[in-house]
Amino acid sequence: MDKSISKDKLNQYKVKNIFKAMMKHDSYIVNIIAIIGVILATWGFVVSHKITGIDYNLYNSIYSTIRLFAFDLDAPDLKADLIWQLEVSRWMIAFFMFYYIAKGIILIAKTKYELFKLSIFGGGHVIICGCGEKGRTLGEDWLKKYPNTKLFYIESDLLNSNIETLQELGAIVIHGKAQEELILKKLKVNKASHFIATTNDTTNMEIISTLTKVLKNKEYKRFTHLKCFVHLQHSEFYDFFMATRFNADDNMLDIKVFNIYSNSARMLFNDKINNRILGDNVFKDKTSIVDKKSQVKVAIFGFGKLGENILLQALHLGHFYNETPIKVTVVYDQDRDINKNIEDEFNKQYDVLKEQHNGKYWDVEIIDDGDFLKDENGKEKKMDYTQLIVAYEDEFDALSNLMKLLKRYNDEILTNNIDVSIYSNSFENTAQIIHEDKNNKKDTVFKKVRTFGMLKETCSYDMVIDQTLDKKAVLNNNHYNELHGYNKENKTAQEQWKELDILTKDSNRYLMDHNEIKKSLIEKFIKESTMTYDYKSTRDNIEHKYFYDHQNINWDDMGLENHSYSTKLSVDEIVTLAKAEHNRWNAFHILNGWKKMSV
Repeated sequence: MDKSISKDKLNQYKVKNIFKAMMKHDSYIVNIIAIIGVILATWGFVVSHKITGIDYNLYNSIYSTIRLFAFDLDAPDLKADLIWQLEVSRWMIAFFMFYYIAKGIILIAKTKYELFKLSIFGGGHVIICGCGEKGRTLGEDWLKKYPNTKLFYIESDLLNSNIETLQELGAIVIHGKAQEELILKKLKVNKASHFIATTNDTTNMEIISTLTKVLKNKEYKRFTHLKCFVHLQHSEFYDFFMATRFNADDNMLDIKVFNIYSNSARMLFNDKINNRILGDNVFKDKTSIVDKKSQVKVAIFGFGKLGENILLQALHLGHFYNETPIKVTVVYDQDRDINKNIEDEFNKQYDVLKEQHNGKYWDVEIIDDGDFLKDENGKEKKMDYTQLIVAYEDEFDALSNLMKLLKRYNDEILTNNIDVSIYSNSFENTAQIIHEDKNNKKDTVFKKVRTFGMLKETCSYDMVIDQTLDKKAVLNNNHYNELHGYNKENKTAQEQWKELDILTKDSNRYLMDHNEIKKSLIEKFIKESTMTYDYKSTRDNIEHKYFYDHQNINWDDMGLENHSYSTKLSVDEIVTLAKAEHNRWNAFHILNGWKKMSV
């Protein structure tokens, strides 16, 4: 602070900040006043009983104190004037009651007023279903970035502890069930800008089903698509949104399914804070990139919903230039009762372990934690993994397994530059200690450990609503259509995007996710490249060898004529990269249930 500031001004500054703090925590202050009032009242009644000669009875005193909360200020058993304890306490308790009555009236009036404004001038507001941790985190971050946002919550539980916090931030909370038409109509969903469902999976599905029904009503018809975000913890419900109703021409919802565990996996394998992407500690230079022996080997500890999403993300992204499949070992305690059917349920949903896929697109094994790093004869093997991921959702299991790994394998982790990460949603302060230790110049215990999965990141505004990934996917789809002559009606990028089904949108998203890996490989190639190639020769060569006559691609519109991607890479290198992308595309559709057609 500037030394020239006078002492008086400094005192004014302190008083002003103390006053602000009191206003911010006014409920706590009023509650403290009520507690002091109760103590004084009980004491006062005890003393008054003694003064009037009535038998001392603590329980009667407490009961008389409770009556004060109903504004019952008369005490028939007292003949004397009220002593100071009772005089002070009754006004303190009355103040407490008037405060909350007034606060309730103001809150109801504000809610009614905001709903009235919606009905008359409504538009551009945001609706979030559920005041749970996900809904609260998203809303807090939204209001932090855009304080003027009109944010409405629908919450069925009046005792939800997050309600008061959100109301203090300026959100309006409506009590009711979001799957009821009346509530959605009252909140003018036809005029909203965003609609987010963050309750449990089946309720979310019912909410969106009701929403489509409401928007089909002529009175609530929309003229633009409503941006709709649905949290699904269980991936098997994803296909629900492939139903005809959600893909019909008159459907006005632009649906995006999200999942905090899937978002955690995305951020884990494309960690911008720690500058890490999948495989970067394996493919360090051109030699290692082309070497068939170079293999990304990932061990995932824990196989709950988080572990499943990390496995799937690794299989989506694990396709590299050398075409050597990614190796993923899932390690968990198969003897625990809660884990008995995990692998069976996973195999019912995905074709990951089928022979035609396992070994071609990926190399996956699921083992008991007692068999980790043991060969067929039970002898211990060397640590050859390039990445260890502790993916237990439970805080104790996560930290316990991390410390066991570090205690046993820390030397190998440091020597081999093994990337270690731990899911840290529920222990923010512990994660901070790990982060500080990681940044130490010395080889400390957490030197190679990074954390991931904080709710404030995985359920943030940027990650859920304004995704950079989605923006890239929209532009990629538009660019593809322009290059192939598919956009004959000259629709905007957003208009073309809204016409896609949910699977095709996600296909574009995963392509952009994988582009970070491809870009990393290309840049390492170019950095070591000593050759220069002619753009036109490369273009004509690829077109002649790899494309059919009817394929009309506007090569020159790609802007590659003077770009290093076309002048520093040979035809064979470009084609090999294309094969890696084709394998990724195949993997995406296999993981989404596609089957190979019989010819």
